[in-house]
Amino acid sequence: MLPLVDRSRPAVSHGRLVAPTRALTTEVWYPEGLAGPRPLVVFAHGFQFGLDPYRRACSEWAERGFVVAAPMFPLTDQAVAGGNLDEADIGNQPADVRFVITELLGASQSAGTAVSGLVDPSRIAVVGHSDGAETALLVGYGASDRDPRVDAVVADAANPLDVQPPTAKIRGSAPLLIVLGDRDGSVPFETGLRLVDQVRVPGWLLVLHGADHLSPIAGPSRWTPELDRVTGDFLMGTLSAAGGVGTTLRQDAAGAPSSLTALDAGP
Repeated sequence: MLPLVDRSRPAVSHGRLVAPTRALTTEVWYPEGLAGPRPLVVFAHGFQFGLDPYRRACSEWAERGFVVAAPMFPLTDQAVAGGNLDEADIGNQPADVRFVITELLGASQSAGTAVSGLVDPSRIAVVGHSDGAETALLVGYGASDRDPRVDAVVADAANPLDVQPPTAKIRGSAPLLIVLGDRDGSVPFETGLRLVDQVRVPGWLLVLHGADHLSPIAGPSRWTPELDRVTGDFLMGTLSAAGGVGTTLRQDAAGAPSSLTALDAGP
């Protein structure tokens, strides 16, 4: 657990100053027995949930060979925010993620830290679920929030982004994996599909048939093994610039309760 604090920005809930700094306590998982440097995955949790439902997935990615860092956002994690919970603070979370990336890279380059020498600064991904997926999308592709250090994005159960004009397209070069459940009560499937039309980046859409909002990533569920395979292979393939990623993902999805399609990265 890293007690990170961004002292350059305050925490403001519903227009009221909560703290002059943003505390971003970050849990870190890393592969045992594997020498560094390893790719870095920063995970953004959903609104209210905090990290509890996602620790299984973060541990799974670490077993695949990634250093995984998951901050507890100060105003959208119920356990941290308490009565200061404020969903509008999501707009501040892309800067939180950029801060965490910078801190992890610094810790990796310093002697005596838990991640000394473990993080490869040239291989970084951001993964998010629900509102955290919107955070990940902004860090990967946002006009004012994009972090050029990010090489891949996974957006699981994301709403479309609020762009102006509404017909504007989101563009970028970092590969993107969108994951949607077609029985998601929090992000209706048709709403989630609007994101597919909104983005113009290379990548894939994974639809988990019959899946709800949380159980695929939280596990165990009948979709969890496939989601682990697809996200792990997507991250490993894109961050290593390996060829044949699409073929691998289609093999992962074959025979499972899902469908996989390529995103249209055209005009």
